[in-house]
Amino acid sequence: LVDVATPLLPTPAPTPGPEFCVKIQTGGSAHNEGTLTVVINGATVESGSHAKNAVLVDQCYSSPPSVTVKNPTNDGWGGYAKGSADGGATWTNLICIDCADSSGPDEKIAVDGNGDASNQGERACLHGAACTLRLVDPHP
Repeated sequence: LVDVATPLLPTPAPTPGPEFCVKIQTGGSAHNEGTLTVVINGATVESGSHAKNAVLVDQCYSSPPSVTVKNPTNDGWGGYAKGSADGGATWTNLICIDCADSSGPDEKIAVDGNGDASNQGERACLHGAACTLRLVDPHP
């Protein structure tokens, strides 16, 4: 018998997993608890009143997500909005495109239906505005 080797087919490239991650968490300081609505890629993923230190979003996506935050009430929310472009290996603050500079703690964002929670973050999304959050471009 002659052993004829079966030709090897090329191995398909692995399908990339979710690479772009978003984590939004209520801060643990006084008055950080409050109302927040989070919309990702057009779908509301979280809405309502949130306790201190609550993790609202911890999800990854195959492409950079479109993230919007809004507070429809006068119960201000303060916390952290982080992003990762490497599957969660490293994290940076999401950039708030529509936010104003504010007087609150570094790395936090304040979101409020009126304007009296601006001291909850270094960036503030006030007066019921819908503010866009973006990942820092990992390949500028």
